[in-house]
Amino acid sequence: MHKMGSCRHSFCVSCLSTCFKSALKSKDLPASCPQPGCKGGVSVRDATVVLAGTPRLANQFIQANKDATALAKGTAIYCPTSSCSKVIHIRQLTTAAARKMTPTQRRAAKQDLNKGACGHCNKICCVSCRVSWHGGLSCAEYAALPAAEKGDAEMALWELSNSKQWKRCPSCR
Repeated sequence: MHKMGSCRHSFCVSCLSTCFKSALKSKDLPASCPQPGCKGGVSVRDATVVLAGTPRLANQFIQANKDATALAKGTAIYCPTSSCSKVIHIRQLTTAAARKMTPTQRRAAKQDLNKGACGHCNKICCVSCRVSWHGGLSCAEYAALPAAEKGDAEMALWELSNSKQWKRCPSCR
């Protein structure tokens, strides 16, 4: 028998193992206690104990459950790269850290926190508007661009032109 850490309901390990495997397979995550009406979550310890015989599966379940929980809380996004779509956890500025900063430092920190790095495909994205990184442009400026100018290659050219202080031809635009 295993007692769930969040709610203290008890289940046989074999039944919980089946529930956890089923939740992982069907992507019914974040997983919760199988007791009807119970909203208790599945802790890392619960998964580790119940899936102890299959450490690879336990790690898979723990990561998938962590990702699903973060997505549900809004502290993660899917990588916007079409060939990837892995979960990117969003870094956040704590209130305590923000209090110690000047307004200029706070703006710079928030700008930096808007950059999300995908650990799978290594692409950088904007976590605010959930697209490839558009450094130098605000989210509103990026959204206003024509679709033809929103690709990775176009953004790289824009960053190069910005760093070299090149300007657009006003008549060609």
